[in-house]
Amino acid sequence: MRKDDDMDMIDFDKEPSYAESGEYYEGEYYEDGEYYEDEYYNENDGEYYEEEYYEEQRPRKKSGKKRNRNNGYNGRDYGYIDAPKKKKSVFWPAYIIFISLMVCGWLAVILYCKKCLVKYEASQPENVIADIAKELSSGELENFDFGSGSRFESGTILKDTYFKSLDGKEITFEKAAGSTGTRPIFNLYAGDKSIGTVTLKATSQEPMMLLLTAQTWAIENVTPNFETGDTGVTIKVPSDYKVYVNGIELAESELVDASAQIEDFENVAAYVEVPTMAEYRVDGLMFAPEVKITDAAGNEVESKLDGSTYTADFATADMPADLQALVLKYAEDYTNFFSGDLPGCFTSINCLRPMFTSDSYFFGPAEIYRCEDMGFYSAHTEPVFANESVTNYTPITDSFFYVDVYFEKNLHLTRTGEDRVDVTNQRYYYVLENGNWVIADMKQNL
Repeated sequence: MRKDDDMDMIDFDKEPSYAESGEYYEGEYYEDGEYYEDEYYNENDGEYYEEEYYEEQRPRKKSGKKRNRNNGYNGRDYGYIDAPKKKKSVFWPAYIIFISLMVCGWLAVILYCKKCLVKYEASQPENVIADIAKELSSGELENFDFGSGSRFESGTILKDTYFKSLDGKEITFEKAAGSTGTRPIFNLYAGDKSIGTVTLKATSQEPMMLLLTAQTWAIENVTPNFETGDTGVTIKVPSDYKVYVNGIELAESELVDASAQIEDFENVAAYVEVPTMAEYRVDGLMFAPEVKITDAAGNEVESKLDGSTYTADFATADMPADLQALVLKYAEDYTNFFSGDLPGCFTSINCLRPMFTSDSYFFGPAEIYRCEDMGFYSAHTEPVFANESVTNYTPITDSFFYVDVYFEKNLHLTRTGEDRVDVTNQRYYYVLENGNWVIADMKQNL
C-alpha cells in the first residue's frame, strides 16, 4: 500500500492514534501484530525518525539524529512525524529534597534544644553550689572571709584551722531560709555540722527557647561558721601603756578595769599623780597569742607571764650621772644617820629634811630613833662603802621615778675589834618637789 497518492489521505492535524492500516500511531509502531517504540531507522536515507509514523508510508519528517541503529523490521521502511515530547516528572526529586530539608531542620532543632537544656541545667544554682562544695573540700575556695572570727588572729591562721577541720568529710548543702530565685542562699554542712553559708547573685541572663532563661551566677558572700578557740589571756599594765595582741592594739572592748591602784605607789600618790593599773582580757583565741606592751613613749616593755596572766613592769632607762650620784649620796647619808655618822644627827633630824618630802612619814621614826637608840650604836671607825650600784632607774612620769640602790657599809668596831657589814638593798621612790628630787617612799628589796 505504499503509494505516493495516498499522502493526500493524511490528516496531519488529527491527534495521533494507532490503527492497523492507513492511520497514525503515537510514540510507537505496529508490525506483525506487535508494538515497537522509540525511533525508526529508514534504510533508504539512513535517517532516524521519531514520535509518529504511517505504516508503509515514506518518511514525513526527519528527527535530525544519526545512529548506526536499525529499529525496523524485515527491512521495511516506517516513517515518523513529530509529536509533543513527554515531560519528565519532578514529583519524586522534589519530594526527596523536601524530606532532606525537613530532616536537616529537625536535626538542627534537636541539637539546639539539647544544647539549651544542657546549658540551662548547668546554670542551676544547685550545680554552682556543688562546684563550690568541691572547692571547699579541697581547700581551694578563696571567697571565705575569716576576718570576722577573731580580730586578734589572722585570716591565714583561721583558714588553715578551718580547712583542717574539713579533712575527710563530705560537704553537703541545702537551701537556706530567705533564699529566692534571684538571690539563692545555701547552708553548707560537713557531716551534720554547719560550716557556713553561701549567697549567690546573678551576673547575666540568657533567654532560651522562649520559655527558659540560663543565668550566670557569682558568689556574693560566703560566711564561714567555725568555733573560736578556748585560749584566753589577762594583761595587767599601767593605764598609760598600750597593749598589742598578735599586732592588734587592745581597745576598751577588752578593758576589764582601768582604775586599779598600784600598791607600791600608794604613798607616792600623796605627792604626785601616779598611774593606775589597767587590766585587759582577751578570750576565744585558737592559739597562745603574741603579747607586746609599750610605754607612754612607745618603748617596748618586758612583761612577766604567770599562767595566762601577763604583768608588765615599768620601762627602765639610762639614768643621768648627776641624778645617780644624788640618789647614792642620799642613800648613804640616810644609813649614816642611824650609825651616828651624819653630821648633826645627834641634835636633830634637820640633816634628813633635804632628802625627803616636807612632811615625810620617815621623820617620825627617825626622831624616835635619834632620841632613844642612837646613843647605843657601837663605836666604830669611819664607814667604808663597797659594791655600790644604782640600777633599775624607772621614770614613771616627769615628776616621779623609782630606782634600786645596793651597797655594803663596812664598819670596824673599836671596842670589840670586830668588823661589821651593813647591807642596803632598797628601792627608793623619788618625786619632784619645789624643783628638787626628794624621797617620797622607800621599800626593802626582797
